[in-house]
Amino acid sequence: MSDWEDDILQSLEPSNTKRKRVTSGHSSDEESEGEYRSEEDDYSDDEWKEVKSWDKDLMGDSKDRKRLMAMSELEREKELAERREKLDQLNERMILKDRVKSQQKVLDNSKLTERQRKGQTLENLRKSREKREKERSNRSSTKSEKRLRTYSDDSEESEDDYDDSPKKSKHPPITYEEALSIQIKRDELEQWLHKPMFEKAIKGCFLRLSLGNSGVGKELVYRVVLIEDVKEYKRKYKLNTTFTKVALDVSHGKSKKETLMDMISNQPITAKEWNRYEVQAKIDKVSLTSNHITKKLADLKAIREHVFSDAEITAMIEKKKAMKQVVGNASQERLRLKLELEAAECANDKKLVAELTQRMEDLQSIIEMNKVTSTQMENLAKINAKYQSADIKQGREAEIAALQARRQKVQSESVEPVKPTPSNSPKKQAKKVEDENPAEESDEEDPFDSLDISILEKDLEMNF
Repeated sequence: MSDWEDDILQSLEPSNTKRKRVTSGHSSDEESEGEYRSEEDDYSDDEWKEVKSWDKDLMGDSKDRKRLMAMSELEREKELAERREKLDQLNERMILKDRVKSQQKVLDNSKLTERQRKGQTLENLRKSREKREKERSNRSSTKSEKRLRTYSDDSEESEDDYDDSPKKSKHPPITYEEALSIQIKRDELEQWLHKPMFEKAIKGCFLRLSLGNSGVGKELVYRVVLIEDVKEYKRKYKLNTTFTKVALDVSHGKSKKETLMDMISNQPITAKEWNRYEVQAKIDKVSLTSNHITKKLADLKAIREHVFSDAEITAMIEKKKAMKQVVGNASQERLRLKLELEAAECANDKKLVAELTQRMEDLQSIIEMNKVTSTQMENLAKINAKYQSADIKQGREAEIAALQARRQKVQSESVEPVKPTPSNSPKKQAKKVEDENPAEESDEEDPFDSLDISILEKDLEMNF
């Protein structure tokens, strides 16, 4: 064996030593991981002991339930709210611990892969050296030198492989901010509904779905869901101001359901709602990466910047007309469809029966929507007329009261009781005033005295 080959092996020995130290370090890591698992088990046993005893309504066994029901409603709701908050905090801590554990596992696997690669390289190098020593003893020195040069090249390639760094994850899980960037709101669904790339753009985006009122405090409950598919609904419904038959298949973890777009919120997803989605996705082993966010942002940009062509505008107008169209006489149209349906059933034409049934359902849904809209408008008109009538009535009553007060005031000021005497008898006083102010009597006459209050009162009765 030459000095040159000894140098190669010696150069690898420190790596071997380093490898042993890494192995030792790895053992420590495994012990640490074991301690972490133990701590997590303790954490599960201690802090989750009470939580595991709760049902879905956050109440425990019969004793706990009896104690809670004995409380006042305010105290009971307060304690249930504290339990819900505690459960959310424990779930968030579990997510953080799982993330730390996953990162530690990736790091340990990377170290193990590097050690195996180095050990395999060293073993291959030793075998190659032994083989070449045997060949060198049977061949000439010239050929041996040539083989050594080839061996040197092979060694360099092996060392290149030896220096490869461990692979890292290219696409980490998405964050709350990234989820918000691909959330779609109800107004956007209505705005994009008739665009050609509607289905492609919204599939894979997040929604804030309303589940209705909760049992506690009558608050609306929302869930973060992912759009899985776009499909046609069995009847027409109203999305804001637009009629549509489009429904969505959405998922929350592994759970899937069909929903209408009028149940989608216009508000952004909250951090608490996103944390709940993360927990469920972790349990169901469903995950999305930042690479998915990049693709969906490109799709959303395309649909936001899309400009309708003349043909698309014409098609969109026709679709909207078809959705709003109701045959002139709804009763006659419904009767006609019913007769056709009976004939199709007698002929056992299943395809035609399904088609006519669908048309009758569509007609009925539009009629009901129009009835609701008309009824609402009539109610609003009645309420408005009622308030206007009340305002007019109050104004006229106030006017009559003011006239009566004015007349009483004028009468009280102009008529003062005076003890009659020969010199101040009513006739002489009137003649005296008339002689002194012959032209002022008509000027001082109160115009309100000439108004007939009974006419206003009669007018008031006629209008109300």
